[in-house]
Amino acid sequence: MKTRLAALAVTVLTALALVFGLSVSSASATVNNSCSSLGVSLGRANGAAGSLYVPIRFTNTSGHTCRIFGFPGVSLTRANHTQIGLSAARDYSVAEPHVTLAPGHYVSAILRIVNAGNYPPSVCAPVTSSFLRVIAPDKTLSHFLPFHKGTCSKPIRTLFIRPV
Repeated sequence: MKTRLAALAVTVLTALALVFGLSVSSASATVNNSCSSLGVSLGRANGAAGSLYVPIRFTNTSGHTCRIFGFPGVSLTRANHTQIGLSAARDYSVAEPHVTLAPGHYVSAILRIVNAGNYPPSVCAPVTSSFLRVIAPDKTLSHFLPFHKGTCSKPIRTLFIRPV
């Protein structure tokens, strides 16, 4: 049963990757370089069931094909770039494919933000963020994207990130 589910998941991910102009590779892929030049931006957010889902796009801005894999680092910050609350927890409910990006193509990681209004103010201590700090998978450079969203300043888990 697990083998069939895994095969189905790989098939679905491969189909989605092809639709969006990406190729999903196995560990034996011929592209051996990681993405050294990535643009980071936000896609269109959608809300559902007390959460906001925000695609974080990683665009290959180099002149060569590259590979990206894993989870980005994500947190909300104040205007002075200090972190608010907890950083995003990794959501392991989906597979972590190795994605090969051609120049100019992008892949997204989905960020789920739980509505701070789901918590009592005394537990949450709500504030509004100024930026979303994003660190691409396997990188250390922080990208600060303007992002104004209510969040909890107390250590309550409100951010969850899926892999690229």
